[in-house]
Amino acid sequence: MEHINKVELQGIVGNAKAYPMAGGLNVVRFSLATDYCYRSKDGMAVIDTTWHSISMLETKPNELDWIQKGTALHLTGRLRCVKFCDSNGIDRSVTEVVAEDIHSIKA
Repeated sequence: MEHINKVELQGIVGNAKAYPMAGGLNVVRFSLATDYCYRSKDGMAVIDTTWHSISMLETKPNELDWIQKGTALHLTGRLRCVKFCDSNGIDRSVTEVVAEDIHSIKA
């Protein structure tokens, strides 16, 4: 049996920040807004925006510097659930997309 964990998203970058790692590379974390459009029961157009948490490890120094707020992009990756204990001692769980391939698109 094959297991599949694949995500494909296209949207607009919100906040983006690079976190330095050993060897001069960064982990870039950013939010990505995607829209789902549909009609309500009364026929009105509704746009449902979902914000996704994305992270990607650079393979070359500064290769992801172009990812900034407002950038339109298309990505593929996988889902990862991270569990941690916050500063107040409360157990938390976050689901994020670990991006493997990112391309800028024209908005």
